[in-house]
Amino acid sequence: IICPDGEKVYPKDNYIYRFVKETFEEALKNDLVVFKKTNTSPLITKDGNKASWNIYIKKYLGDGNAVPSSIIPKEFASIYNVGTQILQNLFNDIRVFENAKPLNLLQLFIKMLTNKDDIVLDFFSGSATTAQAVMQLNAEDGGNRKYIMVQLPQLCDEKTEAYKNGYKNICEIGKERIRRAGQKIKEETEDTENLDIGFRVFKLDSSNFSKWDIDLSDSLEIEKVLKNNKEIIEGRNEIDAMFEILIKNAFVLTEKIYSLNIDGYNFYHTEQDNLIMVSFDENIPIEVIEKAIKYLPSKIILTMSAFKDTSDMVTANHIANKDIIVEMEIIE
Repeated sequence: IICPDGEKVYPKDNYIYRFVKETFEEALKNDLVVFKKTNTSPLITKDGNKASWNIYIKKYLGDGNAVPSSIIPKEFASIYNVGTQILQNLFNDIRVFENAKPLNLLQLFIKMLTNKDDIVLDFFSGSATTAQAVMQLNAEDGGNRKYIMVQLPQLCDEKTEAYKNGYKNICEIGKERIRRAGQKIKEETEDTENLDIGFRVFKLDSSNFSKWDIDLSDSLEIEKVLKNNKEIIEGRNEIDAMFEILIKNAFVLTEKIYSLNIDGYNFYHTEQDNLIMVSFDENIPIEVIEKAIKYLPSKIILTMSAFKDTSDMVTANHIANKDIIVEMEIIE
């Protein structure tokens, strides 16, 4: 860059140009560049001596290209990669992720913008810095904030330290970070009685249940389904299926799930205030269904194979609507 006195200057070592040459020349042409004499210039002359000039760019509010000075304290907006270093420390000095978000900056944003019972959503969660920030802030101010982290399972390059240490995609890094950060916060917090560092992991996928295209007016077809349908597809389990049922019945994914044994048959259920009962067991006796109804659920959900035949299905529906109205839903 050539200064007003003709002196040619360059950035010092480890400094970089703010603009590419064409952008700077355009700014200079439009009178947006200011040269000021200084004794502390970050520039040097061709022979390596300190330059006598400093360079400033004019900014104007209202022109669409400038903003007011940041309200963020400088110590929260470091140009150094402190976010990555914090993550590296959590993973025993293994650099599993590049350019992680600054933890203290996210804590500042969350503290400024949320109440203690809010939900914080990060749609590009990366290494899950936001989750750690939420847990840390809850530990500090007794809050009950929850977080939702959304991240595509982007594969890690085989040459990276993350891959070499067993982390095949970004989601695996995020999950492990939440575990390690939660444990660290727990160890550093005196009052852990109400500290919640637990989390659940879900992924978008097809239904957990087999799909059957049957004519319900055809009793032979129904008998075929009753005989062969296993309802839950291979590779999934009852807890997977239970969460799908919760979503379809307008429950949140953080809903507590309980298990109740009635004469040897298992029923999953939600809390009493909005009670639904679900069983994936087969050939459940009518007497057991009657006992389940006595808990006064708003809905009982059973699979087709819960009934030995269509007669039992009709009887169960009749019992559910006899004295109290309990919705009986059959998973086909």
